[in-house]
Amino acid sequence: MKFISIFLGILILASYGWTQDSPQPQFDQPVDAAKYIIRPGDELSVIFLKANIEPLKLTVDPEGRIIHENLGMITLSHLTLEQARQILRQALKELYKVEQISVSIIKPREVRISIMGAIKSPGMYTGFSSERISQLIKEAGGILEDGSSRTIKFSGGPEEIRVDLDLAVFTGDINSDPCLYSGYTLYVPRKLSQRVQVTGEVNSPREIELIDGDDLERLIALAGGLRSWADSSNIYLLRSGQKLTENISEIKAGDIIIVPSLELPDTFRQLVAFGAVNNPGRYSFDKAGSLKDLISLAGGFKKTASKERTTLFRLALTDEKGRISPKRFSISNAFGASENESNFSLLPGDSIFVPYFVGYVEVSGNVPNPGTFTFLKGKDSKYYISLAGGFLPGSDEAMIEIFHPASKITSTHSTAVHINDGSRIIVNLLKEEN
Repeated sequence: MKFISIFLGILILASYGWTQDSPQPQFDQPVDAAKYIIRPGDELSVIFLKANIEPLKLTVDPEGRIIHENLGMITLSHLTLEQARQILRQALKELYKVEQISVSIIKPREVRISIMGAIKSPGMYTGFSSERISQLIKEAGGILEDGSSRTIKFSGGPEEIRVDLDLAVFTGDINSDPCLYSGYTLYVPRKLSQRVQVTGEVNSPREIELIDGDDLERLIALAGGLRSWADSSNIYLLRSGQKLTENISEIKAGDIIIVPSLELPDTFRQLVAFGAVNNPGRYSFDKAGSLKDLISLAGGFKKTASKERTTLFRLALTDEKGRISPKRFSISNAFGASENESNFSLLPGDSIFVPYFVGYVEVSGNVPNPGTFTFLKGKDSKYYISLAGGFLPGSDEAMIEIFHPASKITSTHSTAVHINDGSRIIVNLLKEEN
């Protein structure tokens, strides 16, 4: 249970002289003021713009009130941050005669969330307001096999929010995995009976719950997207045993979406670029012999691209029986950082994935305060580990592991290694020598 682990964490931190000035978890995205619920313990920063007035720090007491010697007593309990801003701005304008006033949340704080339904360990859990639903569900043991990952209900805020973890995982829609500040109660229902299957040349063939708004493009994305040798022009449906090749955008419950394969010899003469490039798609190998050439053909990087995490995937030329194999593997995680890397030679069948910039680094393992922290270019692992409270006793302080989300590869490095945007740093225990 999370409240037990937090209690033990507090004991550990106390033994190391933890103070309120120690590094705190951070928000990985801007706070949505229309969904953020004011709770006891929240600290609000008030800044008077274009006025020679000292900023204020207001703390919400256990009864949901702000008590200030000049403002008096203002009740903000259960209001959203946007509603609280309106009330405070009106009161502050009248008191200080200032028109432009900024009111913001200073830092994340602990919240208690009730988790019910098809979850392995339902109950009351404590987390930080900067954490997301998926992290809390993991603490609760995960969703049961017959539980829904697409119709989770998060309530207690200004409106009930539907959480769709499939969208968050497979399409990167972070709003489908909201922060804990948006509600109080999480309910995981049973899986919907309306489902479809996506099979063939997709990266994660599987059965998917069918909800309003799902179309062919989204369902393929929820199956991990097309493989580089998929024949996207000849996708068809099986409906009640009948093969449908027309109007396949009208998906119904029970349909099976089949993605056929291109002929492998043709695939070997193609390259694929996808992710944060301006023109993702397939390109002739004859026109792009290097990584730099392929990125140029794909229209260059988008402004929101995380160039340093560009990942190259390569098809295995033969399988264990000497036949052409459709399997692929990652051979790199950091191209584009220099001219030499940009000119890396490609082979027919290669594909590159350019991740979007996410703006944070995750630290996990043997540290007091694991979590996500704002990415700063050029910082090494020691910087982010210090934000997570430093090494706990028994840690390997010389070597750390880095998990690369794009390639799903974990590699070992010295702690002096520079960290790329979106990476996960894992601090392990020092292995004892026999």
